[in-house]
Amino acid sequence: NKADYNVDTDTINIKPTSKLKDFLVTVFHEIDHAKDDKKMGKAKYKQEYEKEMNYAVSNGGDAHDDNYFEKKAEKYGRKMAKEFLKKN
Repeated sequence: NKADYNVDTDTINIKPTSKLKDFLVTVFHEIDHAKDDKKMGKAKYKQEYEKEMNYAVSNGGDAHDDNYFEKKAEKYGRKMAKEFLKKN
């Protein structure tokens, strides 16, 4: 677990890393969660995230790794990190 987004306090906690690309992917990943929270509202985001966890588990998957929101955030994180590194 490299980082987490706390919906209740609207904070991102990131574990230190010496790899710039990993850091950027992680930051952008967590920002995507924060954007979803802002778009949906805290209660709705928490409800939808939990629904996706349950869906993943009921289909034999992992509550976190197979969660729609995690996959979406990871895709966003990788895309944005790549764009950032290309520009800088």
